[in-house]
Amino acid sequence: MRLPVITLSSTLLLTLIALPAHARNGCRLFVGIDNRDRFVTGPINSECGILHPGPWGNWGVEGPFSSRQDGDQFAGWYDEDGHQQWNSCYDEYPSGSDGYFNWGDDEAQITDVGDQWYTYGLGGYLINISCAVFNNYVVTVEAHEIDVYELDPASPDDYLASIIYDEQSFTLSCSGSGTSATCYGETTFQEPLAAPSEFTALGRAWGHANWGPI
Repeated sequence: MRLPVITLSSTLLLTLIALPAHARNGCRLFVGIDNRDRFVTGPINSECGILHPGPWGNWGVEGPFSSRQDGDQFAGWYDEDGHQQWNSCYDEYPSGSDGYFNWGDDEAQITDVGDQWYTYGLGGYLINISCAVFNNYVVTVEAHEIDVYELDPASPDDYLASIIYDEQSFTLSCSGSGTSATCYGETTFQEPLAAPSEFTALGRAWGHANWGPI
């Protein structure tokens, strides 16, 4: 997986990366990705058999700002073990099986828990400079890929599919001054640039900045 480039300006990016490790407070800039409207038609067969009694499975995402984790990165619709999970064994519970699908005539699955997001810090901070300097900065997240996995605590996770999103840009808008300044910006949700026929999810990039401890 090729990681995307987060573009602000070459000078500012160098400032972010070159900060001293002993600094304790500064303007913290984060960039992340949301996904929503997750829709799955299958077939998915990663949670089947004696070693993988299913059919429910929690799905995680390996993305540019996050490693996969047993959370709600690609939340489904069936409440199991504290997560919204997916039918992950179509061989045993195929389309038409009552109670194992939640869309159409028991033929597909769609999330019903709204937006979920995963994020990773950009990797640097502006020290002793107000976040207000980010006002009207355009942040561009290059085209990027996320890999979706069915998570297995007792065995290797099962790769399911990859979804590719096009380049996305947003403008940071800041309010306040000094250490009280905060900034936010986001794109609209977009269809994937490329995705397998059995998978889809809308994607959005966003960013925020605020003053605080590192």
